[in-house]
Amino acid sequence: MEVGKDRIAELVVQMQNGNSKAFDELYKLTSSRAYFVALQITKNEQDAEDVLQETFMKYLQKAPDFREKEHEKAWLIKEASNRCRDILRLRDKHVV
Repeated sequence: MEVGKDRIAELVVQMQNGNSKAFDELYKLTSSRAYFVALQITKNEQDAEDVLQETFMKYLQKAPDFREKEHEKAWLIKEASNRCRDILRLRDKHVV
């Protein structure tokens, strides 16, 4: 199910105004796509779950600073991709 940018932007504004249920809904609407991207890149379920957790933790820190609310979903996917690259780099360092 494709989630509209307007709904995501609305949830972000609600979240920034202190509505914790807005974050819950935002997570439900966007987490499956971010998880899928992470799983595609890492090829590992545990790593994908770690990426998802780290991505949303960072999102909670950054969300109050977002200016263009309609780009939230793209930010989440990009951030998940960046976290995947970090995990893959660490994985490569541990392989001898």
